[in-house]
Amino acid sequence: MSHPVAWVTASPAWEGTPRPPAAEPMLLRFASDSFMQDLQSVLDTAPETLPALRAAKESFRARPLGKDASWTAPPPPALKLYQPIHGHFYLVAAALVCRIPGFPDHAVQPARQERVSFVLRRIAHGGELAWSADPVNGKRWVAASDSPAPFEERHPLAPVNFTVTDGRRRRLFVGLVPTATRDTYVAGGGVDPFPTTTSRGVPLDTRTTEVSARIVGALVSLADAEQPSTEAAQFALLDFGDVLKTHLDDASFAALFGTTTPTGTQGTLYGYLRRPVGTTLTLGSAILSALGQMDAITGETAASPSFPSTLATDLQALARSVVPASERPRGRTLRDAVTAWLPASRATTATEGQQAASIEVPKLAAVPALDGTDTPPRFRLRCLYERPDCGPLQPPLLSEPTETFTLASFFDFDAPQRPIRIVLPVDTGIKDLRKFRKNVSFVISEQLKNQLNQVGALKDVLDGKVGAADSSTVGFGLICSFSIPIITICALIVLLIFLYLLNIVFWWVPFFRICFPFPKRAAA
Repeated sequence: MSHPVAWVTASPAWEGTPRPPAAEPMLLRFASDSFMQDLQSVLDTAPETLPALRAAKESFRARPLGKDASWTAPPPPALKLYQPIHGHFYLVAAALVCRIPGFPDHAVQPARQERVSFVLRRIAHGGELAWSADPVNGKRWVAASDSPAPFEERHPLAPVNFTVTDGRRRRLFVGLVPTATRDTYVAGGGVDPFPTTTSRGVPLDTRTTEVSARIVGALVSLADAEQPSTEAAQFALLDFGDVLKTHLDDASFAALFGTTTPTGTQGTLYGYLRRPVGTTLTLGSAILSALGQMDAITGETAASPSFPSTLATDLQALARSVVPASERPRGRTLRDAVTAWLPASRATTATEGQQAASIEVPKLAAVPALDGTDTPPRFRLRCLYERPDCGPLQPPLLSEPTETFTLASFFDFDAPQRPIRIVLPVDTGIKDLRKFRKNVSFVISEQLKNQLNQVGALKDVLDGKVGAADSSTVGFGLICSFSIPIITICALIVLLIFLYLLNIVFWWVPFFRICFPFPKRAAA
């Protein structure tokens, strides 16, 4: 019979003590990207100090207003593990030993298909749930027991060797806790970053959004510019033509730029394309010229685009007539004129379908609790030792659970903040920025969308662009506070506004004088 094997806590915590080691693995916290080097350094120099790195209940919340410098944030009610973006990394550490005197390390033999790992369990319904990657039913939480669940996700454990005080060699198994996947584990589902239907199942046509952004938006920006740029005008024409070229078939594209005037709603865009841009071009001929000089405009060739020198001001004048001030910024008439030429149906391309299937996005809505004790969701880890070639006589060995913990969200009040520096491009010309791939997408909740709409309306108020009030605009009774440095600039602008107003009203105060008589000796 082989020696019985057991998982116990990290050996530096019990080496040299007369009592048996604890059975649960240890959670270690590091506040550096070099956490593995830091761990090895501790084990090489003073392994007995390893328990000092044990994860504890900590809060790094900012000091509230009115509190003195000695204020410290109260710890969270449960152990909370923060994400790498916060600058913290967590390792689970355990020792696999033989249960004989001295508790020697048990040797794992990969040649016999033996392997060690750890699993993450969610606490719910008075028991544990395992994260299953079932190829048929998808990723989800399933009921778990003292053995691995079918298709349960396993995380790797790596051996780390070190020397104890009497010169003996010891082995520790450590694994990185996947705190960055918190949203996936909490949600247990995803949303499509490239949706084809709305939340109510209505087919979603993104072509209207593309027309608004690339055609209407470009012309509105050009119309509002104080000094229009020739490069911006060229790209506005190029985007206009590219949208039409992409979504219209050859026959429709030829008819739009042909000589036969269409009837009905399709005649509106046809009329727009016949409007003059300066003295030598029309909007339609300018768009065709931009499509023909695409490589020169985008900088793919050294040649310079051939347009009149007054293109920017000429196109700005046309943009102001096509998208009048009363229709900005949406430009409904121009948008409807373009969409009237689009085909009635829109087939989802294979590329979009592949992207939607390959990207996992966490659910942004509130996550319903699995039971009354699952708010916030709680987790724990177990180490796993498997010997599949040994058959039923040696079943998988699961360790005792670690301390129960929660996973901090990306925006967590208690989380520490590491300095983040984002390198911006040096060449910021339009033709340079357009060479980058559009590979960033944002998934915004309904609540955040409404808040962003309020910020946009507040900007219009500060700019003096106050229109008719509706449900989407911000009222004067709303006070928006931002915990970002730009609020300093906003405060300075508001201060200057009040100073000018007070100066207009009370300019006469320096001329107002009150004299009080007092007795004095007459001159000799």
